[in-house]
Amino acid sequence: MGLSVLLLIGLLHLATSQTCSNFEVFDGDEQINVTCTLFKANCSRYDIFPANLSAGQSVSKPRDFQASPFRAAISVYDASGVKYEWKGPIDVTSRQHIKGFYLRMQPVGSGNLICRLFDLTAFDMSNSTSLRFVYSIFPLQSAETYQVKLASLPVTRATEGSYEKYVVSVLAPRDRTKIPVVYSADWKTWIIAQSYAAESTVEVKFGFPEKLSWADKASFTQYLIQLVNDQYRVSNQTTYIRRNNSGSVAVHNFTGVSSGRYRVQVQPKDTLRTDRAGCQCWKNGPFGIRDCQPCKTSVTKTFNFGISTSTSTTSTTSTSTTSTTSSTVSEEPISEPHVAPSDEKLESSGPGARVIVPAVIVPVVLVAGLIAGSFFWKQRKAGGKAGIRLNRNENNVNGFSNVFRKFDTLVPGMGKELKVPQVTRKTVLLLASEDHKYFSQALNNFSTFLTLHCQCDVMFAPEQLADVRKTANSYCWLSGKINQADVVIIVTSQAACRQYQAFQKGQVYKEADLGPEGDLFTPGIKHICGKIASGEDVSKVMMVRFEHTASKHRLPISALPPSFYLLPTRLKSCLLHIHGLDENNMNLSTVNLPLQGNVQELQGGKEWLNAVSEAMAFEREHPAWFEEKFGRLVDTSDKDKPDYDTQVGCD
Repeated sequence: MGLSVLLLIGLLHLATSQTCSNFEVFDGDEQINVTCTLFKANCSRYDIFPANLSAGQSVSKPRDFQASPFRAAISVYDASGVKYEWKGPIDVTSRQHIKGFYLRMQPVGSGNLICRLFDLTAFDMSNSTSLRFVYSIFPLQSAETYQVKLASLPVTRATEGSYEKYVVSVLAPRDRTKIPVVYSADWKTWIIAQSYAAESTVEVKFGFPEKLSWADKASFTQYLIQLVNDQYRVSNQTTYIRRNNSGSVAVHNFTGVSSGRYRVQVQPKDTLRTDRAGCQCWKNGPFGIRDCQPCKTSVTKTFNFGISTSTSTTSTTSTSTTSTTSSTVSEEPISEPHVAPSDEKLESSGPGARVIVPAVIVPVVLVAGLIAGSFFWKQRKAGGKAGIRLNRNENNVNGFSNVFRKFDTLVPGMGKELKVPQVTRKTVLLLASEDHKYFSQALNNFSTFLTLHCQCDVMFAPEQLADVRKTANSYCWLSGKINQADVVIIVTSQAACRQYQAFQKGQVYKEADLGPEGDLFTPGIKHICGKIASGEDVSKVMMVRFEHTASKHRLPISALPPSFYLLPTRLKSCLLHIHGLDENNMNLSTVNLPLQGNVQELQGGKEWLNAVSEAMAFEREHPAWFEEKFGRLVDTSDKDKPDYDTQVGCD
């Protein structure tokens, strides 16, 4: 009887096995031929694996497992699939005894299962440590998020340590006849122009097209980049040639730039414009004939160079011809007293009585202010008859009071004696979600900038992983550092906001592609919310955001202080907050802090700004980056509870 059962199982496996298709093996960069048998059924349980794959010495799990969703054409549809890549075990013993691999895909929240057994018993893996395996599953029927596990065979026990794990969100299939066609003749790009007046340099970044549409897969290789002055004359230009494997962003520096007002233009260079069969900028003309057209030009807004001391960053996107300057994007009104420019006027109610406040030469303004103040004092003493009555309309700078207050703060000898503060180093904890590698680099550079120039000793979990590993879990490390810190800076972002919203609902992005230490953000938020719930003071917590992060991604925690600083634009206000300084009642002229906004001129400042620009470019080029990294939400349960929620004591 037993022999009959074994024979039946063997025949069943023979019927459900096939030669591996969509499966490739590489030794380094060279593809090699291997003998591989694939099982697609009867692989959901270990006890029904083929006998030759389930028995033998235990081996190490695979390495460097990755998954990439893709679409490919089937008739008029773009069907969805997933491409997997991995490497074999590194140790000699495992390479000598490995028999294949086991791939298991399960939709999150579903009992369905897709499994694959790769029988490689006829292939000797012992001689190479650089074997790379590539397998594609295509097509998949629906857009779902899958929890994927990969194990080396034989698997002697079903323990979590036996697997490499990944979470992948499958793209939705789509009907290509319903996709709006974007022809190469209509293509435009985003542009970021960064001014460095001290270096007479304008740095230009723009994005390459990845794929325009199903009807047109043109990939431009040359671009004309022009720096144009406000007289519509080309001040400088270059032809940018895109190299192979050059990434998704172009960078070019215009040097030797003189002061003035400029804009940047980028246009694909079509070297075969007159060749109907080969031109790169084209549309479908009448009767489906290819119609070559001039390539579209992307243009930034005009910006000042060398006129203002602050860094000028101008950008434009492919969806709009209106560009924005980084100092004003989604920026809150500046609370500092405002001095009227020379064309602003204060209206009086008396006939012909109009007071003009010039803002050209400071001494002239001072003298005018003193005379006006003396005049008001005399009029008030005399009962205020026939005096000038200032219009209090806020559009007219709230009268002279703001002007005087500004001067009292900045000019020695006017008004009260101002205290010179003693600035000491603050212990600062940075709490942020690692959205993607470009944002993580911006966070690291920000941490360095705070340490070098802002009198801060920074604690940041991704930079202190060795210390994190010494504690029971990430919650223990973060809660201790939050209690220890003088200031806690939450750097908001899209991922931070969405992780906080999930935390509020008792959910978690359990399948998020995080490092071995897991989530290094939500545990800190959990501790802060716990302090709020117990009535503890959380005034040392503040929120900031980088230029590329929308203000809507502020964490909606009403008990926290209302301050929310856009960096580097509001760096001065942020530093005053960190060190508890009051510019209206303190003399800050000798304080060793970068209060002048000259970030790009300081060591590490340019690197910080560049990293923020790279993060901005990445998110524009990859709008689905969050879903690709974090996947879907799942409700937390005893099974899916994150490691920082386990009941452990924190020393």
